[in-house]
Amino acid sequence: MIMNTAGEAHGASPRAFPAAEFVERRRRLYDAIGGEAYALLQGAPAPRGYVVFRQTNEFFYCCGLATPQSYLLLDGRERRSALYLPERGKAQLREGGVEALTEGAPLELDEVEALMRDDPARLPYWP
Repeated sequence: MIMNTAGEAHGASPRAFPAAEFVERRRRLYDAIGGEAYALLQGAPAPRGYVVFRQTNEFFYCCGLATPQSYLLLDGRERRSALYLPERGKAQLREGGVEALTEGAPLELDEVEALMRDDPARLPYWP
């Protein structure tokens, strides 16, 4: 679950559901996939043009985040999760918007062990 200290800096809706609800949802997913599997949830792509972004239902259901091009990796064996957020490019900062205004804003993570801000195709190494 993403609790955002900077309001909606990353598109999280702090009033959508309590943090415990997202923790419970991920717990049920861990139970469903079992101890020998991973689940990778892909967020919606960034919209082109002046279209209002809408996160996929599945991704938002698991973490409450509404940032385009995000990924959530669930490790069934360790029952851990990693959140991947896209790098913010200079073009995004020039274009403005909420993310540009809150660049570097802290995120409070509830039971998400890793927050990655690089290539979303890279998986975390958990020994």
